[in-house]
Amino acid sequence: LEEVTGNEFNTLLSEYAAAVLLGDFNLKEDSAYLNEIATTQLWLERGELYLRDGYDGKQFLGEVCRTDWIGRWESSRAAFGEAPVAGDATDAADVSPLATDYVEVRFADAPKAPELFLQHAGQGRPLSIQLFAFTKGGSVLRIQPLLILGGSAKKLGLPNWLSDHSLQLSDVDRLVIAITNTDPKESAPYELRVQN
Repeated sequence: LEEVTGNEFNTLLSEYAAAVLLGDFNLKEDSAYLNEIATTQLWLERGELYLRDGYDGKQFLGEVCRTDWIGRWESSRAAFGEAPVAGDATDAADVSPLATDYVEVRFADAPKAPELFLQHAGQGRPLSIQLFAFTKGGSVLRIQPLLILGGSAKKLGLPNWLSDHSLQLSDVDRLVIAITNTDPKESAPYELRVQN
């Protein structure tokens, strides 16, 4: 693939993850048949993270999210304590080899954009991280992929990114973080941390 496309494999994985999220496969009218992407749904309220289930229930997580549990996917719903409706059945946040986890964050009352950090808690190949801001006006803005080495954390730069695009947090409907594991063999554990 690298030889044919002239792109590094990590770049191809990141572009594919973006295409899956945005349904950007140049299918024209056939795009109506694509399913929505299953996401771990988080709510940020008063500087604390909450996990949302399929019935709009909230579970307190605090400043750190260590789960990739999915409670809602299209018409499927799960309550806390039940098996997820999509993804793997582990309690911890980990992304399978050459796969992508999607984490959706909505904001309740934050007056300013919080700083988000992602920790690659494994020792395998890097995680490729992308941020997508879906604005209330219908635009989608994307931060190009950041690579996070095993055992390290990286600031995602949300406040500066919004400022560079002349946006306030109140302009954002939802933020989606795409976490792609570039390792072909090992799952990669990770955690998301918020700092206000």
